[in-house]
Amino acid sequence: MNFSEKNTGSGGTNASSSNANEKPGRRKAIRTLSLAGIATVSASGVTGAMLPAARKAVHSTFNTVEELRQDSSLKEGGLARTIGYYKPGDGGSAEYLILSGKPDTPEGAIILKDDLYASLINTASVNYKMFGVVGDGQNDDGIQIKIAHAYANAMNIPVINYSGEFWIKGTNSIEIQSNVHWGQTIFHVDEKFGSSQGNLFIVHSREKSVPIEFDPATKAKVLS
Repeated sequence: MNFSEKNTGSGGTNASSSNANEKPGRRKAIRTLSLAGIATVSASGVTGAMLPAARKAVHSTFNTVEELRQDSSLKEGGLARTIGYYKPGDGGSAEYLILSGKPDTPEGAIILKDDLYASLINTASVNYKMFGVVGDGQNDDGIQIKIAHAYANAMNIPVINYSGEFWIKGTNSIEIQSNVHWGQTIFHVDEKFGSSQGNLFIVHSREKSVPIEFDPATKAKVLS
């Protein structure tokens, strides 16, 4: 993983995500389905743990996320797969479960028509392209990167992104609480916005801090 800096560039809009008030029930169920895959879906529908009113699962495949958004035939309980985010094979392919109402984990949801949304499933890990990074030098990819980490934090899964060049402009304070594998990923950081906006990445442990106390003799040994 490499960072580069530049002093000029256009600004972006910060994106923030909050998980503090989200209901854990459906999120836990979605994560269970994610880790187990969609093998639990049978001809009789999605398992009762996933949807109280199980319906017959309908599998749909789309070239892009935009195609998924525009499909008016989707029904709650259906399963959808995208071959790419912006175009087939761009690395942003993903699988979704169609649900209704308000997403419990909005970072992993694509809003659809008729009060439906597509919720990411089968995600043992995620990458930035699944959330719509562009990597063209103009887009503030930090917006999508921040959302990707917020989703990974909520689901307690790693972000695995081994390659790609991404431009981070006005976005900062990207919180990381899960494992990250960056490989040869390159981040171009636009310093036009200055360091006053805060740290770019903030790594937090899920474990509570524990004070360590030493008796005088042990403390003397440690400090010697």
